Amino acid sequence: MQISARPRLRRAPALALCAISAVLLAACTSTPQPKAMIDKRPRSKEYFAETEYGVKASPRVAFMRRGGGRDQLGKPYQVRGKWYYPKEDKRYRKVGLASWYGDAFHGRLTANGEVYDT
Repeated sequence: MQISARPRLRRAPALALCAISAVLLAACTSTPQPKAMIDKRPRSKEYFAETEYGVKASPRVAFMRRGGGRDQLGKPYQVRGKWYYPKEDKRYRKVGLASWYGDAFHGRLTANGEVYDT
């Protein structure tokens, strides 16, 4: 009488796949240690430290006029050899969603010189 090993070999890949799946699933349920989640780097007094970002934050504008910011027309610029000239259109109104950067940006100048107002 000879015992065939073929049925056992057919089950081996399925068992290996189940074992690997069980290990991966168990790894997903573990939680990181609380101490590992704490950022131990010292915080700067500023929101945007020059040492961290390479540039200083713009100064806060002390006084903002009532009724909004200021209108500012951009300078001509060139993209891929073509020049663009911004125009002023008093009738232009765009309504939609905007990004909110938080209180740290309130009163600071934006890239185009406008005052960020939360």
